[in-house]
Amino acid sequence: MSKMIAIARRYIYTTFKDFNLLLIMFAAPLMISTIIALAFSGVSSGASPISNIPVAVVNLDKGADVMGTVVNNGDILMNVLIPPTTEPDSATTTPPDETCAPLLTSTTSEQQGGLDNLISAVRIADVDLARSGVEDGSYAVAVIIPENFSQSITYTGPNFTFNPVQIEIYGDGNRSISAGIVRSIVEGVNNSILAGNITFATFYQTLIVTNPVLALNAQAFNTALACAFNPSVANLSVNTQSITGETAGQFNALVSIGASLAGFFALFTASGAATNILEERRNGTLQRMMVSPTPRTNILIGMLMGTFAVVLLQLVFLFIALTIINSGLQGQFTFIWGANWIAIIGMLLVTSLSVSGVGIFIASLSKTSEQSSIFGSIVSTFMGVLGGAFFNVDALPEAIQPITRLSIVRWSTEGFTRLSVGNTDILLNLLWLLILGGVLFVAGTIIFARRQDI
Repeated sequence: MSKMIAIARRYIYTTFKDFNLLLIMFAAPLMISTIIALAFSGVSSGASPISNIPVAVVNLDKGADVMGTVVNNGDILMNVLIPPTTEPDSATTTPPDETCAPLLTSTTSEQQGGLDNLISAVRIADVDLARSGVEDGSYAVAVIIPENFSQSITYTGPNFTFNPVQIEIYGDGNRSISAGIVRSIVEGVNNSILAGNITFATFYQTLIVTNPVLALNAQAFNTALACAFNPSVANLSVNTQSITGETAGQFNALVSIGASLAGFFALFTASGAATNILEERRNGTLQRMMVSPTPRTNILIGMLMGTFAVVLLQLVFLFIALTIINSGLQGQFTFIWGANWIAIIGMLLVTSLSVSGVGIFIASLSKTSEQSSIFGSIVSTFMGVLGGAFFNVDALPEAIQPITRLSIVRWSTEGFTRLSVGNTDILLNLLWLLILGGVLFVAGTIIFARRQDI
């Protein structure tokens, strides 16, 4: 154990003697992430720079018959996205049923939406026209509701099976953030509609078992249940809120950009450690360690420990520096990485360990320090592109999306971004980071052990 610690200390010392590497480790990611984040308006005030997202809504839903009442869930979704007009429009609203009049109130007569400042949606009848509008930049997103939307999720009887269909979100690749916002809204509304139908199905099925006479023969009871599906009564709304005071739940550009660039440049740090290892080989120090009674695995573990310590120090420094910069912009101290310290420390440790595995893998493949620099740049750029260090991962083609799972930068950025908004669901991120780092370290160990030129 003492030999591994000695090896780790030596690599830490060697790393901090390299001035160029120190610039890559600390100065470059800090400057770049700050400049890019400042390009986003509202970074210092916490306000969202996104508003009035142009959206085209195409409602092809033909509805479903429930106890003699036509239910059109597409209208419910559409009326949440498109604010109701003062004059009733038969094309976008469903007139109230007289049988449901006793249930109507001033707040349920229309579908209400609180998205006026966030999206600007219009209804379009033709799918091709909506898609072409997205392609020419007139709309950021086209929401296309299929014709069997209601039929797939509206409970119509004891033998009904829920089979939800997909609502198409046709977005502009250059406005991926706006498309993501609209997609989240549509998913939320769709899930609410589906949950309501499932709840009703459970209730009605239970009633059939406990009191089948009432469920099947009471016309008044059936009529009241049918009103639950009437869009004039079943009010569903989405509201936006401006949060003041606590800013932990607000999006901050420094978080995602800073985390992605920190992970990206940490990979260069690991590549630099690999270069140091090969410099030891050139100087003969590595060979002397090999002929000593020290297993090659112990030497690699010592290298891993040294790289891990350097990368961890780099990430901690960058995260503290980004917090200080953000606090200076806001005029008050604000910790932007969330309040769950255990999860934050866990992400820092696992990310550093995973990146260190990359360094060992690069060192095992390279024969010279020059090769190490080339391989390191390739691996770092590959993981940076697929991890969102240069642009949003969602902007990548769908066929490439599965490959992004191979990027350490993606999983670390996603984990830190989730923690910054109070979401502690990072177990999958931690697991993938451990798997990627572990696989690369094991592969590097096997390759290193079989090399005859060391």
